[in-house]
Parts: sequence; C-alpha cells; structure tokens
Amino acid sequence: MNLGKSLVAVLLLFGLSVSSARAADKRPVVAVFDVQTKFLKISKAKREMLTELLGQMLGVGGVYQIMPPGDVKKALLEQSSESFKKCFDEKCQIELGRNLPANKMVTTTILKAAGACRVTSSLYDLKRQTTDIVATEKGACNEAGYVDAIEKVSAKLREWGGGTTSNVVLPTEDGDADSISPSADKEYKRALNGAWRKLAKAVRRGTTEQKLENYQEFLTDFPTDNPHTAKVQKNIDILEAKLERQEKSKRRADEKKSALEAKRQRAKELKAAYNEAKVTKGRVSKQLKVWEQFVADYPDDNPYMKTAQRMIRNLKQKAEKEDVKQPGTNLYWMRCPLGQIWTGSSCQGKANTITWEKAPKACPDGYRLPTRQEFMLLLGGCDSNLKKGKTGYCSSCEKSGTCRSMFGKDIRSMYMWSNGYAVFHDGYIAVNAKAGFQIICVRVGP
Repeated sequence: MNLGKSLVAVLLLFGLSVSSARAADKRPVVAVFDVQTKFLKISKAKREMLTELLGQMLGVGGVYQIMPPGDVKKALLEQSSESFKKCFDEKCQIELGRNLPANKMVTTTILKAAGACRVTSSLYDLKRQTTDIVATEKGACNEAGYVDAIEKVSAKLREWGGGTTSNVVLPTEDGDADSISPSADKEYKRALNGAWRKLAKAVRRGTTEQKLENYQEFLTDFPTDNPHTAKVQKNIDILEAKLERQEKSKRRADEKKSALEAKRQRAKELKAAYNEAKVTKGRVSKQLKVWEQFVADYPDDNPYMKTAQRMIRNLKQKAEKEDVKQPGTNLYWMRCPLGQIWTGSSCQGKANTITWEKAPKACPDGYRLPTRQEFMLLLGGCDSNLKKGKTGYCSSCEKSGTCRSMFGKDIRSMYMWSNGYAVFHDGYIAVNAKAGFQIICVRVGP
C-alpha cells in the first residue's frame, strides 16, 4: 500500500480532535517516535520504556502537547504496517511524521562509542521541514545512564520550547495579550505586550530568586486588565514552593552539619578527658575520683566506658586497703602519711614534711587533719594531763591494741593533728606545734 494513502485514515482518525485542540491551544503537538540504537543492543521492552519516558519528560511543564508514542505507533502500524516496520532512520521517520496530526516530531538515537553511550534527540518542525534543535547527552551504557541522559535531553528540548527544568511554564514571546478589556487603552496594551515579551526572555535565565522577582514585578506593573495574571501567579507559586523546599533542605543540612561538629567536638573532649584520667598519679582515692568523674561526664557513646569501669573497680579494691577503719567508729585513717603509697604490705615512697601554716589545707578532698581527741581515742591509755587539755602521754601505737591492729608495729613517726602533734612510737601528744611534721589524714566513712 502507498505510504501517503495508508496514512489518510490516520489523519481522519485524529484530524478532527487535533484541529479543535489546536484552535483552543496554541502549544505545538509533538509526535514521539521510538528510540533507536546504533552499535548497541537493547531489548525491545527496554527501548519501549525509554520511548515512553521520553514522551513523559517532554510533556513536563506543559510546553508541548504530546502525541504519545503508543498512539503514533498504533496509528502507523494499522495504516502502513510494512512501511513503519522497516523505518529506522531519521529520514524515513520524518517522511512518516509529515502525515501525522502533529506540528513537530522527535527522533532519538542511542549511539555507543568509546565505551560510553550518547543519547541524541532531534526536534523537527514538520510544517517548515527544518530541524529546530538537536540535544545530546553522554552517559553510562546501562539503564540508569540511559534514563539520566534522556531526562537531560528532554530538559534541553523543553527549555528551547519555552519550558524549564523546574516545571515553570514560561510565557510565549508573540506579544499577544489574549483578551484585554475595552477599558484598557492602546498605550496600556502596548506597554503590557512589551513587558510580556521582555518577561518571556528574562525568565529563561537567571536564578530562581531573579525569575520570581521578574514575575512579581510584572504583576505589580500591570495589576489590572492583565490576561496573563493567572498564568504568572501560578509560576510565582511554583517558584515560591521551590524556594521553600530549598530553604528547608539547607536548614536540614545546616542542622546536620552542626550536629556533626558537636559530635566531633565531644569526641575530642572525651579523648582528652580519658588521657588525663589515664596519666593521673598520686593517691588511689585521687585516681578513683578522676575516673568516677570521667564516667559521670561521659555516660553515653563512650568507647572507653568498660575500661573506665574496670579501672574504678580496681581502684576501689585498692582504696579499701589504702584507708583503714578504726574499730567501733565510722572514722577511716590513711594507712600511709601524705607522699607515700600503700603497696598492699607496706608504705613506699618519701613522706612529705609539711609546715603548720600549710597543714590545714594539705589533706586531699574528702579528708581532714585528725583532732586531738581522735588521736587520744586511737592510742588509748592517756594520762590525766591530756584529759585536762595539756601535753601528756597515751599508750604507744605498738602497745595500743587498736593502733597496732590498724597500722602495725613499724610506725615511728610523729604526725600532726589540728592544733599539735602526736608521736606514735611513745604516745606523746603535744600542743601548739610550730615545726614541720608528717601528716596522716582521716575521713568519715563509708
């Protein structure tokens, strides 16, 4: 069957509906032909999917009226099956397209070369028999690459035809004010048409904010008798929504960045606190306090937590041996004078000699100097002078059952109390100490 004759029926099928549509809608009708391939094998189903996607993407924003690929294919196959089946190149498709009820047609080819695939679409004007624009994009030779390239190619074709990738419908440049009321004079109409043409050019480029400002200025300058008000206001709403989405996205990104920065800063501080606790020296009670504070300051998301808890358990066991409880009281005495460390069997290191002026503040946190009465109770067997508040003697530590059970038999030093000193090896307790002495501190339990 002759190709021209075979398509007469197609024209009869679609002609009436398209003619009426054209009368009401001046947007061009675009026929989308099947995607073809060169030097590349793609399944028929996948090519049909890509063709359908191309038609959908071209229709975004309302720049074109789309004659769906399925309708094009169905009409041509019904009327000229053999000619259509053999038609693969662009020249042949253009010949077929001239007999369709469309103003323009799009042909698309995917070409594989040098390990990459290039999608090329040509928009052809069937009336003028010229190519309007050729858009091409290179991508990966896989489904994701084809889809991405087709989306970008479609955006270029829409942009050329007056659309944008943000779905904003741009005004045409023909300057036709659709219907200006009789009350508008010729000068106003002339100014409106000129502003409309200017707006059409301005919104094809620039940032979203600039486009929005152009639209707003147009409505401000022509607030009445403006047939384009509804269309421009719709564009304004679209751009405002876009800016709001961008603002929310930026706010979420900023919040995420701030949270990440705070997390990094906390991790830095946590590591510094761990290193500080690790190198803490001195009495077990001091080390224990540092580790307990570390756990209290960083209870969550702490990679050192188990290590810190193990250190605390070990230090508590040592602390129980470092202090000794006086029987019958709630008073705990340091086993060793300040400066020495209890090893588990004896005091090691050099004891500090502290002057009376510094003695009241020498004990670590939680500890204090013992009182005269506490020394007397520890040693026992004190004479009447001591009971009267004077200098005197108690039992020596070696002969005192309580003192010996707590400190052993090797204590020979003199220790300062709150207003004097006591000599453990002979039980002598004096008042008004001025010289320097060693210090054993006490604390109230537990």
